[in-house]
Amino acid sequence: MLGEAIAAVLVGMAGLMLVLVPLFRPSDRTHRPDEPLDPEETPRGVALSALKEIDFDRETGKLSDADYEFLKAKYTGIALEALRAEQSPPPASQQSCRSCGPVPRPTPSSARHVVCI
Repeated sequence: MLGEAIAAVLVGMAGLMLVLVPLFRPSDRTHRPDEPLDPEETPRGVALSALKEIDFDRETGKLSDADYEFLKAKYTGIALEALRAEQSPPPASQQSCRSCGPVPRPTPSSARHVVCI
């Protein structure tokens, strides 16, 4: 009976160590960035998916020609806006410094010197 109690205490302590040791030990794993978006989750992907869907609906007879033309013009415009937004550089308010991250702002005395805020 005493042997069983000692074995139970040892097993319990081993289990407790397995749970608590990772909580108090510093992590050696590097931080992984967030998962990138699927192409269908971007504004461009949503618009292109909608264009494919309305093409399919027209081929199967679910959309009239007038509805198809209206929806095609709408989603083509949205897709073009998304493509232009992806290709244009970000505005100065969204640019960041490599070393410190926040937006760089030129000093009043010289436009060449950049001060990070």
